[in-house]
Amino acid sequence: MTGTGHLVTWVTYRPYVDLASLLCVTTEVNYLLTLRIQRGQETQTCAVNVLFRVLTNDKELIQLICTSRTKRDVPIGAPKSVDVTSTDVQNMASFAVTSLNGLQGTQNSLDQVLSAKTQVVSGMNYMLTLRLREGYKSQLCEVTVWYQSWTNTKQVTDHHCFPVSKRSAPVLGGVEPVHLSAPIQQAVSFAEDALNGKMNSMFRMVTEKVDHVTQQVVAGIKYSFDLHLVASSCMNNPDGNGKGISDCPASNSTPQIASCKKANIAQNGTEVEDLERRR
Repeated sequence: MTGTGHLVTWVTYRPYVDLASLLCVTTEVNYLLTLRIQRGQETQTCAVNVLFRVLTNDKELIQLICTSRTKRDVPIGAPKSVDVTSTDVQNMASFAVTSLNGLQGTQNSLDQVLSAKTQVVSGMNYMLTLRLREGYKSQLCEVTVWYQSWTNTKQVTDHHCFPVSKRSAPVLGGVEPVHLSAPIQQAVSFAEDALNGKMNSMFRMVTEKVDHVTQQVVAGIKYSFDLHLVASSCMNNPDGNGKGISDCPASNSTPQIASCKKANIAQNGTEVEDLERRR
């Protein structure tokens, strides 16, 4: 009898696993920090890199970069016009006069605050145009007063003063919009006559409307305005000087616009400084 047989061998595998190769052991940690450090008026901003070794519990400063600035180095705001009659402006103007008297050895008094602007810094800048008077003398001063409320600090940081005289008329005040007051109406009439004197038209041009009226303090006051002119029924000759639209009714014509600047120098005499006529 014959037969076949099968030899079966059983093999059992017991794999060896290296646990160390399967574990991620953290041995070092990097700390990236941004610190702000205050010391008096100075502020420091520091970027810091600290290495921490876990196994040995060691710490090492890898990198340190610091920048510093004082409080007055903060970004400043744009100047803006403020009311010259406000309590803050009047107080700063009085302080400025006292400081200027000490610097100049004078006894000026405050005659008028002509213009005022404020600017946000580390505190506040007050930019003032002042008219000062000492006896019969007067001067115009542009003054900047720095005020910091949290330290109650006031300081004149900049000033320029000019005597008011007929021979010296520096442009000092800021340009300000104004209403059509009696002095400006006189200026309009004066400019109207000057314009007609330069024209070759047969009929007198008269003012229908006035806009964009501004004034600027120099050694006196400079007025600027736009005149809307129309032809009238009056002849353009010296007899028409001083006559406006109520005396010379407008005809049906296309209005013209004239940009005019008129100066009253040191409150004496008048002259038209610049005329530009455009359709």
